[in-house]
Amino acid sequence: MSEITITLSIPDGKEQAALSGICEIAERLGITKMNARGAPAAKPENATGAKDYFERDKKGNTPTTAPKEATDFRMVRINEAGVPAGKNYLRVMFGDGAHANCFDERLFPLIQNARGKEIGLYLKQSGNYLNIAGVRV
Repeated sequence: MSEITITLSIPDGKEQAALSGICEIAERLGITKMNARGAPAAKPENATGAKDYFERDKKGNTPTTAPKEATDFRMVRINEAGVPAGKNYLRVMFGDGAHANCFDERLFPLIQNARGKEIGLYLKQSGNYLNIAGVRV
């Protein structure tokens, strides 16, 4: 198996679209492991003894490992986490200015209690949106 290193300069505001396109191409080529933000990657090390919590699947089951769609793991500082008026999801703003949505209400308190702190988020791309598939606390 060969390894290729690619560096891209992406205009501001186009990061998510670029990551989505790169993931699509990788999937078509049968690439199963990439070390790029937003791409399939190995499970992150957990040397701290923190616990991982994952969103429920479509059948309502809670997995013990990250779903395959969770292609990105980031340690982030939570700046803001709140439910938009009239919505049933949590909008989470990271320290780096990025944001993601969480649709599993069981994860809401874990994220909201981390406001101002650094936590690990398992993220998945869904079209133009970044969604939270799991939390490490």
